[in-house]
Amino acid sequence: MGRINNSVTKRLPQLDLLRTIAILLVFLWHVSNLTSLTWIKAVGHFGWIGVDLFFVLSGYLITQILLRSFQNNQISFLKFYFRRCLRIWPAYLFMLFIFFSFPVFSPHLPPLWKFLTFTQNFGLDIHSQGTFSHAWSLCIEEQFYLVLPLAISFLYRKSNTRLSLILFWGSILAGILLRFTIWKEVIEPVYNTDLLKMSFYKWIYYPTYCRLDGLITGVAIAFTWKKLVRYANYFFIAGVVGVAIALGITRDQFSLLSSTLGFPVLNLSFGALLISALAPTGWFSKIRVPGIKWPAIFSYSFYLIHKQIIALPFGRPSNEYFFLTEM
Repeated sequence: MGRINNSVTKRLPQLDLLRTIAILLVFLWHVSNLTSLTWIKAVGHFGWIGVDLFFVLSGYLITQILLRSFQNNQISFLKFYFRRCLRIWPAYLFMLFIFFSFPVFSPHLPPLWKFLTFTQNFGLDIHSQGTFSHAWSLCIEEQFYLVLPLAISFLYRKSNTRLSLILFWGSILAGILLRFTIWKEVIEPVYNTDLLKMSFYKWIYYPTYCRLDGLITGVAIAFTWKKLVRYANYFFIAGVVGVAIALGITRDQFSLLSSTLGFPVLNLSFGALLISALAPTGWFSKIRVPGIKWPAIFSYSFYLIHKQIIALPFGRPSNEYFFLTEM
């Protein structure tokens, strides 16, 4: 999960609310590994979906930045990448410095070069490399944003609705087919063994090519939201119902149905909620939570250190806790 900036647009408290919900879900997901509280375990069981919500939000906001640059004839790929580095790298590199300088904090880490090249999410083994495993989502975003400006430039100049729809739904379908193939070839043979969890995360959950649904959905919304906000309340209903359906599909996170359809259903539902949040007169806009912008502002930094925060009050050694984490 990368840092999101909407300073180029008017700050919307609804987006801050969605971002805060996302980080709370991720937090509860990891807390549920250590607590015996029933309600935390119940909510935390689905807390992994918080990262998907971040992907949708991030895809939308970063694409909005690029589109505004194109519209103002101020696009500079170098400037875009430089700004991304300034927003993501300082806190990220600081965490790497701590982990690799003080071995007591980092008993289970991949090689440093994987973090520096943002390829740590490929071949990630949660049992032996779990200390900073949650950087996987940041790797996906950085890889995606490496090619996004070129893709946006192409789509912006083409202005072809049919082509855009083909690319969007083609990407979603390609992800479904790819995860189906991987599940049948890699996951099914170990489905009833102790290797299931490790194999699922390593081959389906972490790799970039399996997790683009949310980012692509966010990009699509950035291109179309102005035409869609008139139906904001319908999208709100569709989003709520869709998330409920997705939770049912992903109740067994490792199943074939969850692996193939769970991700697109969930991310398209989050996309519907995002559209409803962008409408100034919709039902979503009537939701007000005082001070919601502050947890949203610090969500990226909190995401980077939340495992350390969780480990302390439970009195669990960092190596034992990180060995048990699943995301």
